[in-house]
Amino acid sequence: MFKGLKAELGIETLSQLDQLPADIVKTELQRLGIPALGLKLNSANSEAGFKQQCQAIVDIAKAWPSAGLVAVMHMHVLLALSRYSTMIPSAKQVLAQVETKQALLASLSAEGSVDANHAPLLHHKVSEDSYLINGVKKPASLSHMADFFICVSRAGKVTEGKQLTPDSSAPAIVLIPRSHAVTVNQTLWKIIPFNAADSHSVSFNEVIISSDEIALDVKKITPFTSLALGTFQVMTMACYLGIAQCLIAKISSQFKPYYELRASMARINMFNETVLPVLYEQGFKADTDAGALAFVQTCRYSLERDLSELVSLIYKHMSAYALVMDEDYLHLMNTLMMLRFHPVGEKQCLRDYMPHFPSA
Repeated sequence: MFKGLKAELGIETLSQLDQLPADIVKTELQRLGIPALGLKLNSANSEAGFKQQCQAIVDIAKAWPSAGLVAVMHMHVLLALSRYSTMIPSAKQVLAQVETKQALLASLSAEGSVDANHAPLLHHKVSEDSYLINGVKKPASLSHMADFFICVSRAGKVTEGKQLTPDSSAPAIVLIPRSHAVTVNQTLWKIIPFNAADSHSVSFNEVIISSDEIALDVKKITPFTSLALGTFQVMTMACYLGIAQCLIAKISSQFKPYYELRASMARINMFNETVLPVLYEQGFKADTDAGALAFVQTCRYSLERDLSELVSLIYKHMSAYALVMDEDYLHLMNTLMMLRFHPVGEKQCLRDYMPHFPSA
């Protein structure tokens, strides 16, 4: 996968591949039909399709980590929008754009939460068929790539200077086309592969959307956000397992690891072979089963620790010479450590979802 792109650009390492600009990443994913893969597999309504989609993410991430991350950011919100397409009147038009033009959707989650009280955007009804949107979404992956932004918002009221201030915690899901007034601000992640995943701060300043581009039904919004979060976690784990498999294969082909490191590598492979298949089922029903979402979250934090241990043992057992002579080793190791920065982090999960857990 992506061999043609490597040959065309004269790229020899994953590190070089992950430094490509966002427009090349988007073009290559579109060429392969990856944005519409979820629709083709009907992953929103078929558990088997969801499994195939996650396996595709593993394969993409093995070959190109940043492309795997981009796929995750788009695919999880596409799945949620597909399952709840009746929630937003314009959703079917957006899905058609994905299917026919390989349009990309920006990630739903922002600032580590899908809770309306932490929503980055505010909405205010200005007429019978239009709403005013203000706010900043950060970090926002696919900032330049996305054709549509799908965000959590909450109700606001207009104050002097046409500014919006929070009015209530009433949530909404807003669907904002790039053609609206969208401003990409400073880069938030200056490290690869997040730089290639196009992560920035995005401002929506007095953006006007139609009533067809907003969902206000709380009964549908809550399961929508739960499904988006659950599938995001599963897809993210699939992505990082793909990156880990790439690193493990590289080590195994060049060295004979010590027992301690071999055991750590075996645990990662075991997670991929035994836990990930269970996560497909749990993530698929995250909108209807709170226990499923909690299970997915718990597995995510377990994988974080396993990956952290793997990286630590590589530093312990491999020579500095071996690591510095091949830039992909450090690149892959550093990338694996970034799983903990995706929402929702373990600390926030304990704070928000486990109120009886003693605070530090």
